[in-house]
Amino acid sequence: MSEFWASAQLEPKKSYQYFVTFPEIGSFLIKGATLPAVEIGTIEADYTQYKFYYPGKMSWSPVEFTIYDVAGPQSAATKLQEILKDVGVQLAVNSNNKATMSKAAFAAKLGDIQITQLGTGGDTDVQGTWKLVNPIITSVNFGTHGYSDEGLIEVTVSIQYDWANYTAGA
Repeated sequence: MSEFWASAQLEPKKSYQYFVTFPEIGSFLIKGATLPAVEIGTIEADYTQYKFYYPGKMSWSPVEFTIYDVAGPQSAATKLQEILKDVGVQLAVNSNNKATMSKAAFAAKLGDIQITQLGTGGDTDVQGTWKLVNPIITSVNFGTHGYSDEGLIEVTVSIQYDWANYTAGA
């Protein structure tokens, strides 16, 4: 590990050098993105006065994207409303409508979302790419207003996925 500090050739990945690709729906003005995370459950086995632990099921934690909303047709709120409508989210105005959301509709609409980490060379210096497989939007928070706040409207989207593939860059 001491080689890292002594070598000018080793470059750490920086949290602000990235971009997010939504292949089927275009782009958003992204403020932040969490990276995929894995949780491995444990199985506890009691034996006399001892406890032993074994690995259980693995699950992927949701990722969150924080998006700056903009005015006009590129509005994140408008795009997200359209996405939700396209995958089957409907207002309860007609009790005869029995349609519902499906995993296939989410996968087709969202595609494989990618989070690409960049190096100091920009777009040509890809350090690694995370690809979210079978993503599903699980929550959307369209932001807050406040008279005492001078900030921008931020939309937070939480996405669950079956797994994530990581491909290292050059």
